[in-house]
Amino acid sequence: MKKFTLWVLLGVCIPFFYGCGKKGPIHPPVTQVPQKIQSIQVFQRGKSLILEWENPQSYTDGSPLPGIREVEIWLCSKKKSENKDFQPLSPQKFKKEAERIITISRKNFSEYRLNPKEASSDFCYVYPMKEEEFLSRIYIFGMRIRDRENKKSPFSEFKSVEPQLVSLPPRGLQGHLSEERIELEWEPPQKNIDLSSPPELKGYNIYRAKKEEDFTRINSQLIQEEKYKDTDISFGPVYSYLVRASATKSSPYVESDNSEIIEIHAQDKFPPEAPNKVKAIVGKDTVALSWQSNQEKDLEGYRVWRRKEETEDYELLTSQTIQENAYIDSTVEMNQRYYYAITALDEAGNESPRSQSVYVKVEEDLDENLSL
Repeated sequence: MKKFTLWVLLGVCIPFFYGCGKKGPIHPPVTQVPQKIQSIQVFQRGKSLILEWENPQSYTDGSPLPGIREVEIWLCSKKKSENKDFQPLSPQKFKKEAERIITISRKNFSEYRLNPKEASSDFCYVYPMKEEEFLSRIYIFGMRIRDRENKKSPFSEFKSVEPQLVSLPPRGLQGHLSEERIELEWEPPQKNIDLSSPPELKGYNIYRAKKEEDFTRINSQLIQEEKYKDTDISFGPVYSYLVRASATKSSPYVESDNSEIIEIHAQDKFPPEAPNKVKAIVGKDTVALSWQSNQEKDLEGYRVWRRKEETEDYELLTSQTIQENAYIDSTVEMNQRYYYAITALDEAGNESPRSQSVYVKVEEDLDENLSL
């Protein structure tokens, strides 16, 4: 019986082991291709073309891209009269007619980041156009990347730009801080970038940045005058400003180069108004004071001052700033004349001028009670 069982097991297992060693058809290895750069923006600023893009993060199959070795920027430019001969461009024709103008290696990525202080995937490259020919040419850019194993991506979508005549940048930018705003003024450009005149000028854009931040446009519509009031400020930060002239009426704006950059420290040096309508009422061994409340948003409180009739200097009665618009002086002496005044303080420590003083006489007979 045992021999019979052994032979049955051998008959079942031998075909199984035989099939395990059989080889299937040979498939070529799968090559991962880096995803192409998807989003590219190209715009003109003065005599330069600005490219902004975001590096891809994955391969075409969706798997993560561990790293990028380098970024290539290619350019094809021809005279405007030859435009029909090279548009639209296929990747093959673009590579044949374009030239690689720069290869940005990974070790130099920080020099081209939009925000050098952040390890983001957003980059920027500035291409300076040749002055003698830029107005007569069309520029088409394409980009591709190589991964750490030197595998290259397909070319990005091709972006073309036709440069326009723009003015020189505004000059003489100045700023002035007031209590509620920063006022900017500048001089208009007199010529275009090719030194022709009158300047191609449709208006101005204002750009502002705080410390450690990028410049952003703060006007919603083009500014038509050579001045601007920035009311969206708060005390404390250091604001940086620059102005660009625009040759177009609407976005996307074709702008001049930057004006000079100015910095304005929005430091609160503006005291509150002096309190008004101060009143004094003499009671038994006391003087009760009241006044109209100040309306400043950054009001911290008030101080109460007093002097005797025979002295010239006021003494501070409130060692701590008081919040209420009333105060009772219980340190008065009988048969003594006093002058009172109130000052207001803000959160930055600025103190107002003294209010108009009020005069009272403290005596046992309360018939005399003068308030001026």
